Amino acid sequence: MLYDDTGSFSGVPGALLVGCTNLFQFPGQIKAVKPDGTVFLVVPPTSTLNNCDSMAFNSAKSLYINAYENKAIVKFSGLTPQAVISVPAGSGVITIDDLDRIWVACGDGALRRYGPDHNLQAVIPIGGTSPALGFSPGGIFAKGIYTVHRATGVLYRVTAADTLEQIGSGFPDTYALAFDAAGHLYCANYGTGAVLRSGCVADLNADGLVDDADFSIFVVAYDVLDCADPAMPALCPADLNRDAVVDDADFSIFAVAYDTLLCD
Repeated sequence: MLYDDTGSFSGVPGALLVGCTNLFQFPGQIKAVKPDGTVFLVVPPTSTLNNCDSMAFNSAKSLYINAYENKAIVKFSGLTPQAVISVPAGSGVITIDDLDRIWVACGDGALRRYGPDHNLQAVIPIGGTSPALGFSPGGIFAKGIYTVHRATGVLYRVTAADTLEQIGSGFPDTYALAFDAAGHLYCANYGTGAVLRSGCVADLNADGLVDDADFSIFVVAYDVLDCADPAMPALCPADLNRDAVVDDADFSIFAVAYDTLLCD
């Protein structure tokens, strides 16, 4: 899945893109979920997208998607897909960094980095199979590529020298990583289907505190109420219980964090 904030691919701002297949894993297609919950087909079934899943935009809003069954990374020109990278070991999650480099988590337990020209730049062994992968824009987690060894649950940051810096542990069977604009980490567990979030949920400005600055952000969202309202701040960050409204239930969560002040 991928959030199409501007509607550059789906034509609907705020739509959620979903790469999906049938039970036999082909042919692949891309659907979109509108903010009102209705679903429509964006890219019809095609063998180019066999068993497609992980997606990412580059800085020009060109869409890339992993076609697992084809061992290929596919790029779209408009709504036309073309395989541009062949992944020798099979691919899982993909992400694109701020330099438009394409990172691919591969079945042989390595990360592969490809340049904007789609040529291979680096192979970084992680271990296990299909490591988790994500790019942080900065904030709570410093800007960079992060990965998890799925068997050990160890979280690493990839350094500028393409080495691994251990950041934490306790992320077993993590399949995918994602970061919001403030740099909070979200991780998806393959076995349980649970999505976990790091950090202090009420720290809306990502400064390590829950204080009056965060309250000012919360009040604006509370007055709007509905996360689907165009007046709501982007990504509805004050919806702390993720029920698509900012209401008294969210304020109860916020108040506890506000009294604590410091994010642990």
